[in-house]
Amino acid sequence: MYMNNNYKKIIYVLLTLLALLALFGLFTAISRIGKTKLTVMRVPEDAKITINNQPASVGDNYIKPGKYTVKASKKGFASDEVVVNLAKTPSTAYLIPTPVSAEAKQWFKDNPDQQLKREGIAGQRTDQESKAVLANNEIIRLLPVTIVEEGPFSLDYGTNPNVKNKVFIEVSDSSPVGRVNALHWIRSHGFDPTDLDIRFDDFSNPLVKNLVPLQTGVDE
Repeated sequence: MYMNNNYKKIIYVLLTLLALLALFGLFTAISRIGKTKLTVMRVPEDAKITINNQPASVGDNYIKPGKYTVKASKKGFASDEVVVNLAKTPSTAYLIPTPVSAEAKQWFKDNPDQQLKREGIAGQRTDQESKAVLANNEIIRLLPVTIVEEGPFSLDYGTNPNVKNKVFIEVSDSSPVGRVNALHWIRSHGFDPTDLDIRFDDFSNPLVKNLVPLQTGVDE
């Protein structure tokens, strides 16, 4: 009888634990409805994390889709931040505050493993940014290109420092006909030139360059 009672108690405790775990899982699932996972990775690992200036957790954060500024800060380091446009797909923010004080620089020298982690995160961040640029500028998959027969003109691209994840399209080595054909080439490949930042590096608008004040014919 004594063994049976102990066995029942064990079963009761196990069932209670399973019920609590199920309730916790249900609560967690409900709390994450309509939210997306944003994972934060940083070095140094004890850097403080904020999302839109609110304290956040290192690792996984579940928040509603939107635009967020994620920042990592630590004494002796220049803070680092990234802007994340969080959609329904999970995303990762890579943060690498830069050591500026002598103590912070020495800390990295004394912890080479952390320096390696920092370099790894920096590489992942660069890869992420490259993919974002490519996703927002599909035309660059086709560039650079040079056309002689229907031009001439050359097309290439450069980064736009004023617009995140955007590039400008550069038209060069072109004749007047080539510049027109460059726009036709862009359209023929499914892109609208009016949606692009197109720059002609060998063309100056004569109406602006040679602008002369109008003569009214009236003597002062």
